[in-house]
This record gives sequence, C-alpha cells and structure tokens, in this order.
Amino acid sequence: MKDVNNRKAMRWRLSAGALLLLWGLSACQPFRSVEPSPPQQTPITDKRSVLDDATIENTNETGELLWRINGKDVIYSEDGKSANFETVTGNVWQKGELIVQLQGDRGEMINDGEKMILRDNVIVRDLRNEAIVRCDEMEWYTRENLIIARQNLTISHAELEVTADEGHYFSLTQRLELRGNAIATGTKTPMQFKTEKAIWQLPEKKLISETPIQADRYDENEKITDRIFADKAEMNLETQVVVLQQNARSNSVDPPVQIASNAIVWNMPGRTVLANQPVRIVHNEESTVITANEGLVNLKENVARLQGGVRGINARKQADIYANEAVWAMDLRRIDAQGNVIYKQSNPPLEMTGTRAVGEIDLDRVTVTRGNNKRVVTQFVPN
Repeated sequence: MKDVNNRKAMRWRLSAGALLLLWGLSACQPFRSVEPSPPQQTPITDKRSVLDDATIENTNETGELLWRINGKDVIYSEDGKSANFETVTGNVWQKGELIVQLQGDRGEMINDGEKMILRDNVIVRDLRNEAIVRCDEMEWYTRENLIIARQNLTISHAELEVTADEGHYFSLTQRLELRGNAIATGTKTPMQFKTEKAIWQLPEKKLISETPIQADRYDENEKITDRIFADKAEMNLETQVVVLQQNARSNSVDPPVQIASNAIVWNMPGRTVLANQPVRIVHNEESTVITANEGLVNLKENVARLQGGVRGINARKQADIYANEAVWAMDLRRIDAQGNVIYKQSNPPLEMTGTRAVGEIDLDRVTVTRGNNKRVVTQFVPN
C-alpha cells in the first residue's frame, strides 16, 4: 500500500519559464470553429515533459519539511512519479534543523521520491558531525533515511579518512556501515585500521568491526611500530584505545615482542597492551616466552607486569621459572619474579624454590632468595 500522506506532501516547483511555456501551449491558441474532418492516424508522441529546472519538496503529515531536491534540465514522466535531473542539489531536515546537504552532476527520482539516485561527483555533507562523503554513485532511500554510497567512495572527517567499496549511512542516527575493503586512517594518531566490514558510530566516536581486523601504528617517520590483529575490535576514536577480542595479537618492532591473548586493550598513544585473560609474550631476540593469567605491557618503557601463574621459558638455555607474579624489564633482559618461585635449568640440571628470583633467564644467571630477600639461597652462574 502506498503512503497517501507522503504522496500528498510531495510537490513540484517549476521555473517561471517552464510555467509560461506550459500555459502558452494550452491557453494561447486562437479560437476556431470545429469542422468535421476525416479520421487521421494519431502520431506517436513522447509523453514526458522537459523543464529548465524544478524543485521537489517533501513534508510530513504536519507540514514539516523533510527534504528538498533541486535539479536542472529536468525530464519527468507524465504521472510525475519519476524524473531525471542534471546538476542536482538537495537538503535534508530533521525536526526543522538542516542536517545533510548533497549534490551530484546527474540524478534520478523513482516512485514519488521514495528513492533518489545521484551520479558523478557526488558529495554528501553532514552538518552535525562535519563528515563529508564523496563517491560516483549514491542511492538515497528517503523513507528509511538511508544513503548508500559506492564507486570511489571516500569519507573525510576530523578523526578519520576512510575508503571502502560501499557505505551505508543512516542519517538520523549518524551511523555509517562500511562494506568491503574498509580502510580507516587516523588523523590524530598516525594509525590505519583495515577490515572487510565496520560500523562507524559518529556521535559516540566509535569504530566497530565484527570481522577480522589489522591495525597499524606509525611513528613520526611514518614507519610501522606496532601491528595488531583480532577477529573483532572496537576503537574509541577520541582516546585512541582499541579493544580486541578473539585471537588478538600484537607485533612490535621495538621491542621485538609478540603479545597474544583472547582479549587485549591496546592504547595506541601510550603503546600499552593490557590483557585481562591468559596472555603469551614472545621476545624474538632473546628466545624467551612468558605466559601469565593477565598482564600489562608498556612498550615505550620496555616493561611487562604479569600476574597469576607466571611462567618464563628460555628455549636457548633451557631455563624455566614459575612465580605468582613478575616484572620483566625486556630491554635489560631482567626478570623479577615473586611468590612461590620455582627455578629450573638443564645444564647443569638444577631446581630451586624460594619467594623471589631476580636475574636473566636467557643467560642462566638467576638469584633465588627465601624469606626476607636478604638470605640468599643460591646463585647460578654459567661456566
């Protein structure tokens, strides 16, 4: 069933020249007597009308203006339900406030304005959040307040520069759904976010992806310092904090470590990685692997703070350490483990227990103490 109120609210505004032309053709013919004439074949004519320019407006049942489209060189159908335009401009209102402006080189109205299509050099500007969408083709579903943009799609904003195969913008809620090869590049912090599908909630300043993502952080020389992966992610664009879920991984260049967990909170400006679930840290150069129930890694300070079931293994020296908690200074290759400490090594085969262990497990140089930390139980030094 068609929306009767919507159809009644639709109205055309024609240019003065077009009105005079239509009136002249219908009202200015000379009167003449009607003479019988033989039947003639009716010529085939194009029932479409051509106007220099026209404005289409749509209002709701209370007379509130919803949107207005202006176009030039307008060709519209006999019933007025469809039209083709050149040089299209338009405005969208919400509760009396102008919220969206749009334009394109060509346009098409379908089914009483239920759908509008703009083509070539299309620009959509949201005045509330200052996002600017550029593309070569746009479909606007006026009843659903939905704009679908595709072909050479780019979105510019104070926080992000975005490209994707297609974007679905819900103008009332200011939600943008990115589909296909979505790439978001940060303007505040040098970063890039890649995924197949993402939702950008502009008022909340959040970028959400339910599909696998890759995010890169860059330094001032535009070199990658960190690269993160996850099956799902949510990024706060204001704080530049990314929450990663399911198969979350962080690979860093300096220090050369890999951090893996099922859930990670990644602070890009501070370069901190927080894992509240079991975490695994691999130091590539030291051949050291440390696992724990949770941990916080500060990549700027080269320090990892680990808690719960901490275990450190050095494959090269075959050294193994267990503790309740530990602080690992990665640049100094030093670990400070506390609580129910167990230290093992293979060459020579030794196993010691204590309350604290301090040293470098990649060098088999560890001091284990018991009690008040002043009493040294033993010290292992390689031959």
